[in-house]
Amino acid sequence: MNPSSSLRAMGPPRRGRGARLLRGADRYAPPLGSIAGLLAALWAALWAGPAPVAADAALHLSLDECLDLALEQNSRLVQQQYTTQVADLQVTSARNTFLPSANASYGYSGQRSGPREGAYVDPATGLLVTGLSESKTSSSQSVGANVSMTLYDRGAWGRLAASKEGRRAAEMDQRQARLQVVLEVKRGYFALLQAAELLEVQGEQVRLLEETLRRAEALHEMRSAPVSDVLSARANLASARAGLIQRENSVEVARADLALTLGLEAGHRLVAAQTDFAVEPVGLTAAAAVERALETRPELISQKHSILQAREEIDATRYGVLHPSVRASASYNWRVASDEDFGGVEDLILKNYGLGFGVSASLPLFDRRGTSTSLKIQQLNYRRSLEAYEQARREASAAVTQALSTLAQLGRSIEANGIAVRASQESFRLAQERYDVGTGTFLERLQAQTSLFEARSSLVRVTYDYHIQLAVLEEAVGGNLQPGGE
Repeated sequence: MNPSSSLRAMGPPRRGRGARLLRGADRYAPPLGSIAGLLAALWAALWAGPAPVAADAALHLSLDECLDLALEQNSRLVQQQYTTQVADLQVTSARNTFLPSANASYGYSGQRSGPREGAYVDPATGLLVTGLSESKTSSSQSVGANVSMTLYDRGAWGRLAASKEGRRAAEMDQRQARLQVVLEVKRGYFALLQAAELLEVQGEQVRLLEETLRRAEALHEMRSAPVSDVLSARANLASARAGLIQRENSVEVARADLALTLGLEAGHRLVAAQTDFAVEPVGLTAAAAVERALETRPELISQKHSILQAREEIDATRYGVLHPSVRASASYNWRVASDEDFGGVEDLILKNYGLGFGVSASLPLFDRRGTSTSLKIQQLNYRRSLEAYEQARREASAAVTQALSTLAQLGRSIEANGIAVRASQESFRLAQERYDVGTGTFLERLQAQTSLFEARSSLVRVTYDYHIQLAVLEEAVGGNLQPGGE
């Protein structure tokens, strides 16, 4: 059901995906009326880069195109993608704990001793002679390598399992963020359509009141209508013009909100190019909707994985106390002094070398009750997460039930407002005819006109409120209501 087609005259939607849509915006190009102008344009194209988007450039987008843009560059989604990548790296880090570690070393040391003064007996003369001894220099080189590896660490296995559950929770959080962005885009798109439709209705009312005022003034000049009719027409026209200003501001606010959701910079004038949205029944019972929400809503699935992660962390802490960790290591070193000859690479395995191998096991005996305290904290957090999950299930069920109830109410309101619009149109037509033939009053005609535009505005509001509430229901159940939809 489409209450009006106010934006259809704004131009057809421009096709494209993602950030390519931005290149479809209108560009400002100055006229080239001379060779100098052509040369200036070429210089600008070569050195100034692409022409900027004009401040009033209109970007015609359908709902699907808006969704494509938001899913590519919405800030919340980009941040959540980084969070998911961090969780994936945490799994890799926990897995790398089981890999061997190796290191190599090389060392050189040198020492020089200066000459010392001393006395000795000269054997040739038998006399005591005092003199200096020669200086001494010594040095050595060493090469070493060490390899170690964890053979058994039950706590590390628990931490690896916990990191995997954390990654699954982050993936579900990313899906939930995606659903919320889709909801925000749909809400912003329908709010823009709603504001534009209400602006058109208000503009029609202003134009009709202007005609009413001109007619009342003409009749008053002909002494066929009292001055009160002119004053009433002027007052109603002024009020309608004030309402028109508010409608115009509402449209601009809706444009800015939608642009922010899409991740666009300022300067883009968004135009909702798609207006043909039918109002169709959901075809989903409350029990089926609640069951689907509890099974597929990413937020609930994320909390499940967070609970499993907390349980794995508890097990890892407990196993770290009850199970020993076993490590094996092997080492090799080789050392040669400056007064020794190096016969080649074979000397590394023939002389001056050392080999070592060891296995160690460690089990904490007392850590000032730090582990037991940490374990109690983790258990309390685990119980709190269980309670939070149950509350989230109850809130999800309530949200689905409320959304379905609101949808049903809005559906009935659309039908009732459609009847009211048709009745108001007929009432205004009759009041116009009576006024033309002189059997009706100006006040009756004005009241009928006001009732007509109020009914049309109410129909626009409830129609797009229905589409917004439908998007709320889709987010509540965890995806598109159509079979196979996301």
